[in-house]
Amino acid sequence: MMKAHNTLDDLNNHLFSEMERLNNDALEGEPLEQELRRADGISKIATQIIGNARTILSAQVAYQNNESADPTMPRVLQMNEVTENGKALDGVRH
Repeated sequence: MMKAHNTLDDLNNHLFSEMERLNNDALEGEPLEQELRRADGISKIATQIIGNARTILSAQVAYQNNESADPTMPRVLQMNEVTENGKALDGVRH
């Protein structure tokens, strides 16, 4: 099974990889057009991922500043601890 690439570091690597593909001087014609469409799609998805991360960060800051009416940490803000064997444990890591 393939490892999921779901971190902002992974996103950054994908964006730089796409820049490298677009910087290929030998790319022209239909292959270039195809790569430009791919880059546009990647850019749109990246924008959504970054916006989501920004929202989560804002919520985390508000939670840490006790601005939440509910003292229970939302699940999306909880970080899972990973054991030595790579299995995630539910819970908040401080």
